[in-house]
Amino acid sequence: MKSFKERVFKYTYNHTWLLLILLFISTGTMIVWYMEKQQSVLVESISIKNAELYLGAVSEFRTLYTSEVVNKLKNSNISIVHDYHERADAIPLPATLSMLLAKRIGQRSSGTKVRLYSPFPFPWRKEDRGLQDSFGQSAWDFFQKSPQLAYFSFEVIGGNRVLRYAVADQMRADCVECHNNHKDTPKSDWKTGDVRGILEVTLPIGNFQQQAKTNLGGFIWLILGVSLVGLFTMMLLIGRLKFNYQQSQKKLNIEIEQGKRAQIKVLESNEDLQQTLIKLRQTQESLVEKETMAALGGMVASIAHEINTPIGICVTAASILEEETQAIISHTEKGKLTRSVLESYTKTSLESGKIITHNLQRACELVESFKQVAVDQTSHERRIFNVNTYLKAIVNSLKPQTKRHVKQVLIDCPETLAIDSFPGALSQVITNLVTNSVKYGFDYITDGTISIKVTVEANSITILYQDDGKGITEELHQKIFEPFYTTGRDTGGSGLGLHIIYNIIVQLFKGTIVCRGGKDEGVIFEIILPFNESLKLETNE
Repeated sequence: MKSFKERVFKYTYNHTWLLLILLFISTGTMIVWYMEKQQSVLVESISIKNAELYLGAVSEFRTLYTSEVVNKLKNSNISIVHDYHERADAIPLPATLSMLLAKRIGQRSSGTKVRLYSPFPFPWRKEDRGLQDSFGQSAWDFFQKSPQLAYFSFEVIGGNRVLRYAVADQMRADCVECHNNHKDTPKSDWKTGDVRGILEVTLPIGNFQQQAKTNLGGFIWLILGVSLVGLFTMMLLIGRLKFNYQQSQKKLNIEIEQGKRAQIKVLESNEDLQQTLIKLRQTQESLVEKETMAALGGMVASIAHEINTPIGICVTAASILEEETQAIISHTEKGKLTRSVLESYTKTSLESGKIITHNLQRACELVESFKQVAVDQTSHERRIFNVNTYLKAIVNSLKPQTKRHVKQVLIDCPETLAIDSFPGALSQVITNLVTNSVKYGFDYITDGTISIKVTVEANSITILYQDDGKGITEELHQKIFEPFYTTGRDTGGSGLGLHIIYNIIVQLFKGTIVCRGGKDEGVIFEIILPFNESLKLETNE
């Protein structure tokens, strides 16, 4: 009867492509949904900003006209009236000229309308008399409490989606006397700061939304194309890995069969026994080497997966920056580049740049950490290196494998400790210890802690490795260093990890390794490396 894990693994193995396609479809759907949502928010935000600038320009013109023209002509023979076009010695009122300017601007922008209305209009303002709809009434009630804020609403008028944006028209100090003393005034007790009316602009946003949807559609097709290429490449890689796995299984089965035949021949003659023992030693050395390369291969896969995340974020940020650049080029060519659009583009560019820089730095750190460790593990060269820095590089290269189970790795080592030795061997020891902790000590644990303490004695260096995982029972403290002994055979354990550590420490460094701790108490490995030809302490003269 196969276990649940075995059934899940077999199903995943046999339906890898199907699972990848489902993952691709679900991820694509989420991206499209998110982009559409952000597009709608962006369109509304830009529309509100445009309306604010529109009304701001009208109000600023009105203020400028009042201060620079009207106030200077009050004591002259020039009349300031609403029906100025019927008189040769008259100029228009500020409100009249402001609305005329807004009307002229609106004629250049299809569907844009500006209105200035009030519950207290002058008699000649019949078309704007009173609050004509629910929006106007709601805006008036709102401005009675918050005259400094804007009031807006997105509505559908005539089948087109529009933004109705209004601000309070407050009584200015230089206008109070005129309004209170005018013969046709509907209200004669105005005070400075009173809300005398509402200045409203209606902006159509349907065309803008349609253009945004068109741009989004192009972006989605681009993402889809890139994703399909990536999916196809991943499928090819998985197919290749499956083929290699099958070939390895066949080769392993052949080797096992050969081993069985060799055992039978052992019983036939002493000479055959000697030859078989030699072959077994060679097979053991080969498996040890394979275990070392398998650990390195697992590290490669984990690093590649980890790097994929910051690189993917960089691609997304770069795509957004390209889209924003195309948009601002389009605004420039059409002569519609505004300050708000430029500010939005600048903000987006800075944010995209920061995102790209941060994630590329993260990818570089991962590559640098992995590069030195990988070279050392495969080259077996001797060199002088800083132990503290090298331990941090090893731990950093193992983060993709430890992040799901290990909350923190504490390193206590003198910062200036430098030795002349074999960094690849030390890397193999630490890598196997951390891998064992993750695989066996922290199974079903997500907040484990690993500590590595290095102390320098008169004639040796002591490395104390400790984790707070499940621990090892005392009766297994010696067995765990035997070749092929493992408690995780059903999860792919080879039983060579600690045996490799033992051989490196005892045979290469002429040192010792001792296991302590009990079940559910975590595990402690005390490693003593004496100073000899394999390990020399470097001192700064």
